Amino acid sequence: MRLFVCMKFYILFKEREIAMKTKLKSKIVSALLVCMLVVGFVPTTVFAADTATVEINGQQLEDGVPVQCGEGTAVLDTQNKTLTQNNATLTETNDSSVIRVTTGELKIILNGENKIISNDKRPFYGQYADITIQGTQADSLTVETDSDGIQADQGNLTVDGCNIHVTSTAWGGLMCWDGTLAIKNQANITVDSYENPIVGSNGISITDSTVNATSNRDGTNVINSNGDISIDNSNVTATGTSEEAYPSIYAAGNINVTNKSDVTATSEGMRGIFTDSNMTVNDSTVAATATTQEGMVVVGTLNLTNSRLAASSKPDDIIPAIVTKSFNITNSEVTANGGLDLFDWNSGETDGISFSITPGNEKLMEFKVDGNNWDGSAAIHFKEGSQSPYDTVINFSADEMNWLGAYRYIYIGEHIHTGGTANCEMPAICEDCGRQYGNSNPDYHQYIVKVKEKEATCTEEGYTGDKVCKVCGEIVEKGKVAAKTAHNFKDGKCTVCKAADPDYVSVEPTASDKGNTDSPQTGDSANIVLWLVVMLAAGASLTITAFLTKRKNKAGK
Repeated sequence: MRLFVCMKFYILFKEREIAMKTKLKSKIVSALLVCMLVVGFVPTTVFAADTATVEINGQQLEDGVPVQCGEGTAVLDTQNKTLTQNNATLTETNDSSVIRVTTGELKIILNGENKIISNDKRPFYGQYADITIQGTQADSLTVETDSDGIQADQGNLTVDGCNIHVTSTAWGGLMCWDGTLAIKNQANITVDSYENPIVGSNGISITDSTVNATSNRDGTNVINSNGDISIDNSNVTATGTSEEAYPSIYAAGNINVTNKSDVTATSEGMRGIFTDSNMTVNDSTVAATATTQEGMVVVGTLNLTNSRLAASSKPDDIIPAIVTKSFNITNSEVTANGGLDLFDWNSGETDGISFSITPGNEKLMEFKVDGNNWDGSAAIHFKEGSQSPYDTVINFSADEMNWLGAYRYIYIGEHIHTGGTANCEMPAICEDCGRQYGNSNPDYHQYIVKVKEKEATCTEEGYTGDKVCKVCGEIVEKGKVAAKTAHNFKDGKCTVCKAADPDYVSVEPTASDKGNTDSPQTGDSANIVLWLVVMLAAGASLTITAFLTKRKNKAGK
């Protein structure tokens, strides 16, 4: 009995303890929910970053107080979070960075020509700050240094519309570590640095702008990101001058080149372009050149649409110009000096590889290869499978793709038939691919003559004549029978066949025309002659009588 009572008290105690804990947990959860609701209703401006702290040569700028910078000035406006530089020239004077921006937001507005000059100290350094450098195409910032040029750590960096020129003889150029780099609105960037000319470790976007970057050190990239690189409607040139240079453009993420962009990546060392992910080129032009290794490597999928790609690897070697796992080409041109290899970059296996060519609307695509010459001087149409040129989508088989690695040169582009002469029997034959094209006899009013043509008369039918090809003798168009013509009567007879006119009536003399029956009759030529002789004789007699009478009278006198 005592044991039963003890057990009951124990159970009641545990139930109460559990109830108290549950109640406590409910209170805690309720308090957290209230806090979250309170935070949600607080205006977002409370959390907006403050104006960053700005120092010039170690001296913190005061709000609204101009600082003389050469012949120009620099003015901080904390309310608008801006630092305006008016034709300012800043030089290194101590062990601090020339301009240092920390913790917050800042927009640097450039007016006119601005310059920062330093030796071994950073000319421009930002930390834990989101920084924008803004101006028009007439505004510029020139940085000359032996140290890093423009550097931002743990924050984002944006160049908006202005001109930036950075020269660094010993370190980097325009760099954003642990943040994204954005270049936009017709900005014009030129960087010539020893290493790391363009860095956006969390991503780089270049939009409506121009970037020209050069690196001179071994083992460094020109444009580098551990995120994605996006190039839209922009011109980008990246050049690595060292024989030991890394890929000129490198991204751990995707590389996207779109909207009439023009990208040229050249490395005197290994690879012009390398991405650990995918690359898309749309309505743009890309050139990737390397001196010692592949022209470009896309570990994932390379998609090319309405674009042009030219890649070159180590000259006159067996190193491929393009390496990728999957390659899709749509209405585009590809030139690969060094050829093409499809495989998994990480494993070296060919499982899952793919290769396709899609012609444009009403276009042909040709695929030419050269197994011996890096420059393609003896290129012929691909024949190991679906023979080039193509008028429909071609997805290559495993056997066809295995052939790709055997070629030192590959060209893919629009095919236009040329040469040959069409005649009446067959179309022209292309001198390049050997296929017929066009229509037979495209200019036939050239080979046609008329035969058996005959003019109709009043006694025989005519014939319009047959149209006959003088090359092959084929009657192109039969003639027609022409009906006889009518007789051409004149004075009762046809002038052609002498047939009598059935409707002809001769004209007879009337009664008045006949007159005296003794008179010479019309149509009686004998009587007329007789009467003429009589009249002439009578006239002669009268003349002689008159002459003789006249002589007699004269003699009588």
